[in-house]
Amino acid sequence: MASRYWVGGTAAWDGTAGTKWALTSGGAGGQAVPTAADDVFFDASSGAGTVTVSTTTALCNNISFAGFTGTFAGSVAMTVSGSFAWGAGMTRTYTGSITFNATSTGKTITSNGKTFGGFLTCDGVGGGWTLADALNSSATLTITNGSFSTGNFSLTLPRMASNNSNVRSVLLGSSTVTLTSNDVTFSPAPWGFTTNTNLTWNAGTSTLLFTDSTANDKSFNGGGLVYNIVEFAGTGTGKFNLNGPNKTINTLRLTNAPKTLNIAYTEPTTITNAVLSGTAGNLNIIKSSNTGVASLATCAVLNTTNNQDLDYCNVINIQGNYGARWFFGRHSTNGGNNIGVAFCTRQDAAAMML
Repeated sequence: MASRYWVGGTAAWDGTAGTKWALTSGGAGGQAVPTAADDVFFDASSGAGTVTVSTTTALCNNISFAGFTGTFAGSVAMTVSGSFAWGAGMTRTYTGSITFNATSTGKTITSNGKTFGGFLTCDGVGGGWTLADALNSSATLTITNGSFSTGNFSLTLPRMASNNSNVRSVLLGSSTVTLTSNDVTFSPAPWGFTTNTNLTWNAGTSTLLFTDSTANDKSFNGGGLVYNIVEFAGTGTGKFNLNGPNKTINTLRLTNAPKTLNIAYTEPTTITNAVLSGTAGNLNIIKSSNTGVASLATCAVLNTTNNQDLDYCNVINIQGNYGARWFFGRHSTNGGNNIGVAFCTRQDAAAMML
């Protein structure tokens, strides 16, 4: 393992060594191009020029831009085997994908207020990464192998996914994960956790916040996991599709009515607390994904451990398990084929029994 300091000013990070790399900060150039075992530094002595990743994948162990005031550009992929840190005073126009492939834990990802411009992938068997500050990305974050922890910092990105059966873990802590994409641009869903095989999962006290406001449908693929807060907050007309087998959501919220919540009828959902009410003149639609076929098999099954008081909803093809424990208030509409659903508040029901 060695250190490589950029001293080449405006030039390309490629397979040609030239005079671009030194062993010390501001030292003499002429050292070899960094390998996956080398730590890379862009610092105050690297100049204020533009470094462009080009022609070949850039490799390094740890990489730091602390003190760098230049521009990091290009679109060719990078592979980082250690920790990563943008510099606060630099300019980032780089849009290439970055693969983190460490095989040991204790690695950090530091944004320093910069937005990642390309796909991010954690893919190192035995590797472990923790955010050191808030992460913003204009492309998807995928956890393929290893462990990923948010460090309780916020994340804003189009999509987050882990849909393989490799050994991996995801810890969300108290983070708010803001998901900005629609299904047309980032297929198949803003939240793509389609399987929990070999996945160690802890949602902590986190919030998943879906904010896309286009007319495109959005999907939440729950993968049979337990979530804390899931909130659909966009202002567009697209449906929110609640997919994935046997998922549990501690609190599900719909805000900015009217919304359509489209629940997969073959995949039961347990919701401990539902905040799904619309407003006068703006009913939220709560329905099965197979609306229109009047049979028990086409009802979306909602389980709950709490009685749910909801209002200003149009309810279609919903089966409330454990008896009539889903109460939709007097301003709601029975759209048909509902089972175990009452269209009155708990208080109204109790009064009628006196």
